[in-house]
Formats: sequence, structure tokens, C-alpha cells
Amino acid sequence: DRAHRRFEIARHVGMPFLAGDVPGLLVGLDHQDLGMLGEGDRRVGMDVQRPEAAAEVLVLVDVLLLVAKLPSIVSGFVSLGDLAAFSTVLLFVFLIDRSRKERYGAKSFRVDLTYAFFYLCGVYTLLVGLPLFRTLTRVFDSLFHARTLSLASIPMAVQITIGIVSVDLFSYAWHRSVHANRILWAFHSVHHSQKSLTVATGFRTHFVDEIVRTTFLFVPLYFLGIRPHTFIAVDLVVNWILGLQHSDLAWSYGALRNLIVSPSYHRIHHSLGAVDHDKNFGVLFPFWDRLFSTHVAGDHRPLRYGIDDDVPESFLRQMAWPFIVIGRLLKSRAPVGEPTAASGGID
Repeated sequence: DRAHRRFEIARHVGMPFLAGDVPGLLVGLDHQDLGMLGEGDRRVGMDVQRPEAAAEVLVLVDVLLLVAKLPSIVSGFVSLGDLAAFSTVLLFVFLIDRSRKERYGAKSFRVDLTYAFFYLCGVYTLLVGLPLFRTLTRVFDSLFHARTLSLASIPMAVQITIGIVSVDLFSYAWHRSVHANRILWAFHSVHHSQKSLTVATGFRTHFVDEIVRTTFLFVPLYFLGIRPHTFIAVDLVVNWILGLQHSDLAWSYGALRNLIVSPSYHRIHHSLGAVDHDKNFGVLFPFWDRLFSTHVAGDHRPLRYGIDDDVPESFLRQMAWPFIVIGRLLKSRAPVGEPTAASGGID
């Protein structure tokens, strides 16, 4: 069961929106785990009395598994469902947005699309997500010895509810943290650097910021023992909601405004206005902001988005940008734990 749980969490955590099959040798499962999954040493009649022969067979097994699973590896790195959700939201908003020519014809949107490719098409997954999951799993297993709850026996609807609420609470905690620490903010500020919000702005996330977020979200999934495949039923709906959040549409969702974070609610979080500073952190549910006094009411459209710093509109240069900021910060010996300010390039 440990191998199954590790296998399934790997499909959901450590890589944005990953939903596919990944062979054990890529997610850190050992051959004992593979045996538990029905693909281990016993399949090839391994002679455990001859270690050198066993090693040779293991290498052969790895190669054969990799070749046999190439189609599923690709589907694991490239989530067709999430690509479809993103594409449909983008097309929908493009057709109804009156400012589409200026917004979606700008260079900043092409940078957003580069981030979308980086995360949706498996680049981050291969280079960062899978190694991160492997490390987190080993660290948590060594510290807690897989002492987790198991919610498999309760109804699926309850599992989904507990999982989504728990993950969103930790998402809120992550969001507050990256705004409250100057080092973390240096990476998160890349996301806020977009001055003209687009459907793809949600992907404008520095890989270090994503590592921090993943670590936060790993905690509830690990300890609750929730199998991530329980989220598949609502995955496309959630992706639609998250995509619309950065559309800059004047939508509040009417009667659902207090239940779901809407575009008009989230755009205030990207505002440069002092009254909106460090408000509306909620990722999916807005009630965390009310509970922790970070809510600001109103559906007004901010006069300006972004940050005051002149962040270059280039994917590669934005990858380097936070390290430059941190270098300046350390050189100035400014306290790293001060909360962000509404101006001066740290909102």
C-alpha cells in the first residue's frame, strides 16, 4: 500500500497538474515497490542467490519497463486533460474579452505562454517535479515512518471534500508565507510582475516558488493518506476556476462569490493600490481571507497591476531575476523577514 500511495501522490504533487502514469524508476520506487505494483523481480524469475546476475536482470527490467511505458511516460509528463482545460478557458476568454488584441497580443502574454509550456508540457516535471517528490517522500518516510491516516474507507465525496479543503488551506498558508518573507517574495514577485493579467498568468511562477508551494501541499496529502486520483473528477472544473481567476473579467460569480474565488476577487490581490495590499490570498476558497482578516470587499478594478520593480519580460531573465534581487538584499543587509510593502517594488 505504501508503494501505491507514493505512486499516486507522485501523479498529483511535485509537478503542476500532472495526471498520468509514470514508471517506478522515475519516481523513486525501488524494486521491492515495483514488486508490490506487480512489475518486480518475480516477473523475470530472478535468482536471488546470484547477486551479479540479479543486478544484470534489474538493469534489463528497467530498460524494458522504460521502453514499454514510453507512451504512458509522455502522457504523464503532458497532461492532455489540463492542456484541454487551459486551451478551452483561453479560447473562451479570448472571444469575450474586449481588450483581447492589446492583452493577448502583447509580449507579456507570450512570456505567460512560455511558462504554461514549461509546466503543462513536462519540462518542470522531468527536471524538478519528480526529483522533488522523490526527496520529499524519502524525508517524510524517514521522519514519520509512513504514519498516516487512511481515508480510503470513507465515501468518495467526503474524501474529495476533505482533500480539497485541506490542500486549499495549505495553499493559503503558502501564499501568506511567500508574501511575508523577502527571500520567498523575490521568487513569488515574478508571478506578480504581470501588468496585464491573462488566463495564462497563473503559470507565471518561478520554479523555486513552485518548489515551495509543492512542499506545502505535500503535507496534507501525505498525512491524510488521500489518494490523489480522487481529485480527477473535479480536476477540470478546478482548472477552469483557476484559469478564469487571472482573466481580469469583471465576474464575481453572484451567489457563489463567498464560496469560490472569482476573477474580480483575485485581481484585487494583484493590485498596486495601497488599500489592496496583501489582501485576498485565497486560492480556491475566499473564506480563509475572512477567517484570517485578509479580506477586502469590493469588485472594483484596480488602476494598476504588477510591481514597481522593472522585471524583464523574458522567461530566462525572470528565472535569474529573484537571485539578483536576493543578492541586492543580502548586500544591503536588510531584514529578510519583514512583510512586503505596498510600494517600492515589493507588493
